[in-house]
Amino acid sequence: MLLFAAMALVLVAIGVIYLRDRTEEEPMPPRPTSSAGSAEYVDVQEALVAQGLEVTAGRRAIPVGVLSVPGQAFVVEDVPLYAFIYTEVASREEEGASVDADEVLAAAPGSGTPGAGGAVEGHVAQHSNVLVVLAGGDEELVAKVERAVEGIP
Repeated sequence: MLLFAAMALVLVAIGVIYLRDRTEEEPMPPRPTSSAGSAEYVDVQEALVAQGLEVTAGRRAIPVGVLSVPGQAFVVEDVPLYAFIYTEVASREEEGASVDADEVLAAAPGSGTPGAGGAVEGHVAQHSNVLVVLAGGDEELVAKVERAVEGIP
C-alpha cells in the first residue's frame, strides 16, 4: 500500500512539473530590424515612441491618389499623422520633392481642408522609404517627428 502511495505522489509531481513547463510562456524573440530603405509602419511607430511621443494607430487611411502609395494613420500626442511607405527610396525621393502637405491632408477622410484658410498647418518629414505628414502640432512635436523619421533606417 505504501508503494502505491509513493508511486501516486511521483506521478502527481511529474504531472505538475510537465504542466508548469508547458504553461510557462517563452519570451517573444525581438523583431528583426529593418534594413536601410525597407522600413515598415511598425518602424515608424517605434521611431516615434523612441522620441518619447505617445503614439496610437489610427483608424483612417489616405487612399492612393494624392500620392502613389496609401497612407496609414497614427495619432501622435493627439495630432493626426499619416505615414506613407514606399517600396523604393527613389520613388519616395521623386514624389517627396514636390509633395504638398495640405493637399495630402485634404485627402484624409473627414479632415476638412487644412492649410491656407483651414484649421491646421501640415508638416512633411521624409527619410529612407518613409514620408510622413503631420496635421498640425507645435514646434516641439514637429521637431520630434522630424528626428524620429530621420532615425528610420
